[in-house]
Amino acid sequence: MARLKAASKIRLPVAVATSAGGIVIRTTPGGPEICLGKRRRERDGVTWTLPKGTPDAGETTEETALREVTEETGLAVRILEPVGSIEYWFIERGSRIHKTVHY
Repeated sequence: MARLKAASKIRLPVAVATSAGGIVIRTTPGGPEICLGKRRRERDGVTWTLPKGTPDAGETTEETALREVTEETGLAVRILEPVGSIEYWFIERGSRIHKTVHY
């Protein structure tokens, strides 16, 4: 128990990360279809995600979203309207990352 208490007092450096992506919807006679990406990771197996990625230097959120969705799906897309943003925390390479994703 003492070991857990000591470990919980360790302060990791904090970094900020931003990415942008989109919710790709195609209307079909059978109803709407949503495009998801499949990612395989050793620690948590398969994860399904919306297409997104990191901005290039000087890129706007909208430019990043369009580029990343096209790169990850191969689809020609356009933005109908912004959906919103999500924020979450995770630990990577010894830092706590505060990430914001714009859709």
